[in-house]
Amino acid sequence: CDIIDPIVINIQLLYEIHLVAMSETLPNTNSHFASVFKGASISHRTAYLVGRYEEWLGRRDKNGRGVIVSSSSRGPIGYALLFPLCTEPVLDALFRYYASLPPDPNASRIDSWTKFTQLPRRLFSKSILSSAKPDGRPLRSSDAPLPFLQHLYDLFSRYNLSPRPDTNAHGGYALTRAVFVGHLPLVLFLLSMGARPIENNSLAVRVAIRKRDLKLVRVLIEGGSTEEYVVDERTGTLKVNAGVAGKKRRRIGDRVDANARMLKEAVEVGASDIVRYLLDKGARPDMQVMM
Repeated sequence: CDIIDPIVINIQLLYEIHLVAMSETLPNTNSHFASVFKGASISHRTAYLVGRYEEWLGRRDKNGRGVIVSSSSRGPIGYALLFPLCTEPVLDALFRYYASLPPDPNASRIDSWTKFTQLPRRLFSKSILSSAKPDGRPLRSSDAPLPFLQHLYDLFSRYNLSPRPDTNAHGGYALTRAVFVGHLPLVLFLLSMGARPIENNSLAVRVAIRKRDLKLVRVLIEGGSTEEYVVDERTGTLKVNAGVAGKKRRRIGDRVDANARMLKEAVEVGASDIVRYLLDKGARPDMQVMM
């Protein structure tokens, strides 16, 4: 008979313990465990995320009473996105799994497994979204987290699901971070997916002003299709899309109204071109700007 390697048995046992305990800390117990779980299969990672969500739904308070989950709580896809192990292959497996489940006759459309899916802060943290590249090059469309986000939104389209993940979660954190680090392809993508620069007192616009980037300020403020702009991935700058330039545009209102606060910040950083632009857009200086 075949001889089974005891090391393989121990690894499989460790995986089974992980799924029973639903422990987030077990993989980080020591370097050996970390190495073992780094090699975990897609199916194991998927089963873990499904189990963690079920555990979250059935959690209890300190008195042992079941915690009532709000109808506005995130669904399993939104919950899975909170975990770094939710990679593109794992995301694919999760969509296949939940799509294969029979529909709940007592659940409305809004109670689907994709309800209240938000873009988590972790995707835009400094460890993932950073302006510092070893070769000094500008951020490109191939840089994280853009490929993952494109895949996520493509899955929603492929499975004909709505609404799409909320790009404006946490006060527009995603767009503001993208503007701050200068990930211009990500900025254009988020805008095309419904990101609103007006969130959090137009913080994304004010960050762009502080960067003294007139083209970026215009993209954020003015309405219209993001296809009108492209990013030169060699220089990392925005330019008008030659294929769209000159075509007749349907008049669309601005995404954000220029205001005195923006004007004040443009004056403070000495961005005279942005000052002129904001004045042309209707911003009126207040006493703080005049002084």
